[in-house]
Amino acid sequence: MKKLSKFIRKEIRDLEPCVHGGEMQELLEKGFNYDKILDFSANTNPLGPSPKVINAIRKFANLIHFYPDSKSTELRKAISNHLDIDPASIIIGNGSSEIIWLITKAFLNHNDNTIIPIPTFGEYEVAVKALGGNPIFVHTNENCFSIDTDKIIQNFDCAKLLFLCNPNDPTGKLISQKNLLELIKTSYQKNLIAVIDEAYIDFCPRAFSSINLINKYPNIIVLRSLTKAYGLAGLRVGYAVANKEIIKFLNKVKLPWNVNFLAQIAAIEALKDKAHLKKTLKVIQEGKNFLISALTQFDFKVYPSDANFFLIDVINNGFTPKLQKHLLKKGILIRDCSSFRGLNKNFIRISVRTKEENMKLMEALKELV
Repeated sequence: MKKLSKFIRKEIRDLEPCVHGGEMQELLEKGFNYDKILDFSANTNPLGPSPKVINAIRKFANLIHFYPDSKSTELRKAISNHLDIDPASIIIGNGSSEIIWLITKAFLNHNDNTIIPIPTFGEYEVAVKALGGNPIFVHTNENCFSIDTDKIIQNFDCAKLLFLCNPNDPTGKLISQKNLLELIKTSYQKNLIAVIDEAYIDFCPRAFSSINLINKYPNIIVLRSLTKAYGLAGLRVGYAVANKEIIKFLNKVKLPWNVNFLAQIAAIEALKDKAHLKKTLKVIQEGKNFLISALTQFDFKVYPSDANFFLIDVINNGFTPKLQKHLLKKGILIRDCSSFRGLNKNFIRISVRTKEENMKLMEALKELV
């Protein structure tokens, strides 16, 4: 038999997986327990899920021998009530990352172009390349990482897809409403599918969302996540809101039973508990204020963020590995951003956690810096 690689598509042979935060295996192998790890690498709710979610999981755990509803009907109804959107305009995914892959699977042909402003979430690039598509990378402004609307639009005539992360990961920046509307309107005129990833928008309660534009501009797909602000990262729940015709085609490529039974139950309960989200936003804002002030004592460049995390340039070339090693010894995880296209090994990302945890991070930094 020939080498197995001979049978694998070239795009898959050359594909590098996306690097993510929240990879705690290294610390677990060093003997740390989950409750002893301070994870500043994953941009999730520092309070964890609502207690009502935990209670619901315990209540329904004895029913896991049943198959889950493949259409996630009750969860789509809950999201419909939450957003005042027709349930037929909603699709549920195993995290919003699954829906990114569904979009490329449904819309991309071999050698189709996709526009991706960078730096941004790496899963867009990986999903595009896996389908044999071509990413067109558009660099953001180097000083503040704001998107260049004109440069993006210049590529519209040769592309089929556009990915926009709003607020963006890893920069935390929101796209201005004016620029976002221009991109959406022009993408509609140019017959592009525009994907607006709002995974972190729940941390920005006053931000402009594209969800209410799905019928005016039927070319847009808006992604949302329940793993971030709602603390369901381990259960993997996300969703997309789009024109009913788009949802119909995404459902054609979705795996059956893609979201497990307990994840659906948990997501419904999480959406109900508005008090928990309100408490979370208060903790995040207080934590951001503390970190902005505390980080000024170091020779770092901290970029302004609209989300629940900060992108930081540590300035000193080669310092990041030393910083990571020091923090790992203390059970603290931070995100090395060298894997983000458009950034280098000087950049790190830290999420905002509770007051006590943020103080522990600062104490650990003072020992080294």
